[in-house]
Amino acid sequence: MEIYGYIRVSSTDQNESRQLDAMAHIPQGNLFVDKQSGKDTKRPELMRVMSIVKAGDTLIVESISRFARNTRIFGAVAELEREYILQRQAEGIAAAKKRGVQFGRPPKQPPDNFGELVRKWEKKEAMLPEILEELHISESTFYRRLREYRLIKGNKK
Repeated sequence: MEIYGYIRVSSTDQNESRQLDAMAHIPQGNLFVDKQSGKDTKRPELMRVMSIVKAGDTLIVESISRFARNTRIFGAVAELEREYILQRQAEGIAAAKKRGVQFGRPPKQPPDNFGELVRKWEKKEAMLPEILEELHISESTFYRRLREYRLIKGNKK
């Protein structure tokens, strides 16, 4: 398994030293540098490194924009980056939950007269659409709040 590096700068007067410094750990013979516009997909050093790299090797590109026009590689790189994004997102969510951050919309609390409205509904003194309109909630929210209400009411006995 080998490690390779690919560097591209837009023109011959641009300096690639920043990218070279970032790849100082890569053997000199495994660095490939193109000095030409990114709009041209026929980059000789990119084609050369791509013909050398095989399964199990590592190709490091300092800046993804230096690479983006080669769709054969970009798809694999994009998929890998997506996995990293999802991993970082999951880690961030887990850290936030540890700090007590609540996610989602805050629950809508039932009004003080919810019990009275439930009793009217149970005794068929009021129809469900009327209750929903008065509470300004959906039917699914009503039934969810009803279950919670009955649990609380049952615990108070």
